[in-house]
Parts: sequence; C-alpha cells; structure tokens
Amino acid sequence: MHKQDAKDKGCIQFSRLEGAYFSEGTLWFDDTSAGSARLDRVYRYTPATNTLELFYESTDKNDLEAPDNITITPWGDLWIAEDGGGNDRIVGLSPDGKIYTFAENMMNGSEFAGPTFSLMPLPS
Repeated sequence: MHKQDAKDKGCIQFSRLEGAYFSEGTLWFDDTSAGSARLDRVYRYTPATNTLELFYESTDKNDLEAPDNITITPWGDLWIAEDGGGNDRIVGLSPDGKIYTFAENMMNGSEFAGPTFSLMPLPS
C-alpha cells in the first residue's frame, strides 16, 4: 500500500511520535508536532476494541508544546514532559481533558526527562 492509498482510505498520518505509556488496557501516546497548530496531539488507543481516539490537540503553546515523555499519575491524570522552545514544563492532562502546568524549568533550557511514579510503600 502506498502513502496516498492509505490517505484515500482515511488512515491517519502521524507527524513525529514521541512518548508512550500503557496502563489498564490503554496505550497513550503523543505526536509532538501534529495538529492544525503543529504543537501536538495526544492519542488513546484501546487494543481490546481496536479504537484509536484523538484525546487532546493543543492550539496554544501556552497549553502544551512539543510533548515528549508521557506517564499516568496514580490519580489518573496524564503527565507530559515538554521538549520545545522556551521554558519546558511538565503539563498535566486530566481525564476530562483539562490541561494544567505542574512544573516549569525557569533556570535553563534543559528539558524534564520523563516523569515517573512508584507505588512502593515507604519503609516503616
């Protein structure tokens, strides 16, 4: 199948895939320079139903720009580490699609390198 054949059949074309995280039967991943504003898209893929959903698309770099690593918080939000121009941040995305800034690097141009969580109990 050629690229145009896939487009003619309505297949999606990704721009530049970056981070991915699998949790509770769902694969979350981001496309760092996709969308109408070329800022990003976040997708949700459910293998059990073979369903791919565009979950979030940024239209303003103040919301989310150039997402890189992605993880799920223990309370169910996505946390996305940016890798774009300006001050890179860790941006949260709630299950109902609300975006918020959790952390911002105001010191230098370095990016955050993939947030992660451990559910290990603390030693007593």
